[in-house]
Amino acid sequence: AGSPALPGETQGQPNAWFAYSRVVLAPGEKLEWPVAQAPVAVVMIHDGRLTLTHPDGWTTSLEAAGSVRVVDDFGPYLLENAAESGPVEVVLVEVR
Repeated sequence: AGSPALPGETQGQPNAWFAYSRVVLAPGEKLEWPVAQAPVAVVMIHDGRLTLTHPDGWTTSLEAAGSVRVVDDFGPYLLENAAESGPVEVVLVEVR
């Protein structure tokens, strides 16, 4: 499991510069992410549709592999697989 700051499966060893985790969501699955403790890049691994809802209610989406959104304010956030079929996979990279 990820650290309290990063949901999902931790990848590699966290270090002084960054930590990262992998999140896979089934169609329609939602994941509340309580707090971003540092700037975090949300990177889409495969084509799909991930909706990212910010604490103020503003929503953005990632749809193409390689798409990136930077979360630089504090949560909570909601990640949702808005695709009708297939999982959505993202990597969260926390810059320390």
